[in-house]
Amino acid sequence: MTIRGGIGNPTTTAVTPTNTNNFLTSVFWLILTFIGSSGLFIVLGMEFLGLIFLIVYVGAICIIFLFVIMMIPGEKERKEREETGRIGTPAIGILIGGILAAELASAVPDSIIKNYELTNILSDRNRDKSGLIGSEKESITTGIKNNIETGCPSDFFDYFLTLNGSGGTNMEAIGTVLYINYYYAFILVSFILLVAMIGAIVLGLQSSDEN
Repeated sequence: MTIRGGIGNPTTTAVTPTNTNNFLTSVFWLILTFIGSSGLFIVLGMEFLGLIFLIVYVGAICIIFLFVIMMIPGEKERKEREETGRIGTPAIGILIGGILAAELASAVPDSIIKNYELTNILSDRNRDKSGLIGSEKESITTGIKNNIETGCPSDFFDYFLTLNGSGGTNMEAIGTVLYINYYYAFILVSFILLVAMIGAIVLGLQSSDEN
């Protein structure tokens, strides 16, 4: 019941911003959505992700939204709302919601199956690494198979077991996957953010020179 209630609350508050014409009201409903999602993560045992939602989304992004909205002149806001119209907003919201629902419907069952397979395969901490190279090898994700083939550290599976709730913290589990299996993607994202930051600085300097 707790999980179902936690799912229902963010779902309701996520739909509400698409049906209101007041920007401030939309942001407040968005804050409630992030708070509900954070509570759901905490109930599911993902305290780290729940705190990240509160700190990053509620404490930073939504506050920036509020500052920007408060800086918009009222007359300009009214004209933009009249020019945009009310018909397109619900249609766009329904379209995006349908795409997200389709992605979740295709991803969630697959993730549950993979997690169940990994739980069965890696349930024994003292299991020999060579035993995983046999028929069960195909059930392990690509990142884990690469570590087995290249010779992973002896305590790698002990760290990975934290993902299945066998010990450790969420931070250790996320760090293990992020910095071992997907370190190249993490480095690529950092370069993309660096380019975006440099681009914003260059555009800001150009606009200040023109003024």
